[in-house]
Amino acid sequence: MKITFTISKPLAIEAVKSDTYIKGSIDSSTQQGADKLRYNETAGDITVHERKLAKDFVRGVERLKSVYVDFFSPNHQSVGDTSISASYSGSEGSASITIVVSRRFNGALTDAIANYSQQYVEEYMTYQWWLSAGQQPQAEPHAAMMKDLEDRIRKSFTISSPLQAKAEYSSVNGKMYNDDGTDFTGN
Repeated sequence: MKITFTISKPLAIEAVKSDTYIKGSIDSSTQQGADKLRYNETAGDITVHERKLAKDFVRGVERLKSVYVDFFSPNHQSVGDTSISASYSGSEGSASITIVVSRRFNGALTDAIANYSQQYVEEYMTYQWWLSAGQQPQAEPHAAMMKDLEDRIRKSFTISSPLQAKAEYSSVNGKMYNDDGTDFTGN
């Protein structure tokens, strides 16, 4: 089964900008002269911010791929049967994720995986923003949310491999008969 979905770079960047704008606005309104603090912690449209957000988007997608790999733990039978890839579009830079699953998969959960994956990248980018701004207390809730999303993604991959046979046997023999009960000879 092939699963394909897109992680939107513009949505992820907007999520970081919204989160940091709210925090910057609160700091500015509660502290006199906090305009410089607000400027430094709020992700904006300046080129240095855009470059950092673009870099964190790619890193977030690549980290997300490793979450998928953790789930698919290959064995000697499946190592070449499962593939995970991401390609980035040139115009807006969104990531198209393709996962080829070699085992049975509940396809009804593809939307959940796509939504959790988008949110995971957004949380990763926001986490990285707060770390680079020196705001460890602001980063911690995003790290906890990333862990929760990793668990949700793993649970959404309800892959069920074929069950092992419960009955043990050493061999199976059979004999064919004609309609009249005589031994079947192949004629």
